[in-house]
Amino acid sequence: GALQAIGHKELFAYFEGRITLTEAAENLKQSTRRYAKRQLTWFRYIDDIIRLNRENSNTANVEEIINHLYI
Repeated sequence: GALQAIGHKELFAYFEGRITLTEAAENLKQSTRRYAKRQLTWFRYIDDIIRLNRENSNTANVEEIINHLYI
């Protein structure tokens, strides 16, 4: 549920006085990095995915996505 979202556990520990705000911020950053890593792992196993690189994005990427959605 909502209480399992990133940030709740870390901030509740701070509000309860178990950790400092700095520690809560560091824990939140670590939780976010772990979540991102899990997402990348999950996406790695999806064959039919279009990966975009924002540094090299162009209209061809947009056209590829649109064609993929309507085929």
